Amino acid sequence: VGLDILREAIRARARGELEGFLEDYGPGEANEIRRAATPGIAFPTDKGALIAKIPPSEEIPGTPSSASTWEAHKDWILEGPYSLPESAVSSISRTTGDICSILDRSEDDRIYGLVVGYVQSGKTANYTALLARAADMGFTFVIVLSGVLNDLRYQTQVRLMRDLTG
Repeated sequence: VGLDILREAIRARARGELEGFLEDYGPGEANEIRRAATPGIAFPTDKGALIAKIPPSEEIPGTPSSASTWEAHKDWILEGPYSLPESAVSSISRTTGDICSILDRSEDDRIYGLVVGYVQSGKTANYTALLARAADMGFTFVIVLSGVLNDLRYQTQVRLMRDLTG
């Protein structure tokens, strides 16, 4: 995306007219411009480290169906208005699959985990995908702790609701 186009897109976004601005571009280019002009969209770049008592297995539980929460979420992050690159979605799919394979084989009644990373490193994208997969596995109660500042908690809540319900 050229710098002039990006500047115009950011101005259009500030006026609430980004979607109208993007009508002049094809779907692929519009998504690229949207991603560049929209702050707060993280792009994971490295595979994370997984520390667990049980190593991940090759088999991921809960074979996805077209009606699964994970499949709907994956479609949303691939093709929705806040879409991520295929490489990021592939990384998220791989890492959350590893975690789910451990959760499925755990004998503990209570399971907990921690997501740690730099600002804008893909933490929310990863644990949102994990929540979608956990729902498909039958988990009915999940707690997300997202910080001590109310505005950050609210931001996380809005993003989770948006990304899990489309």
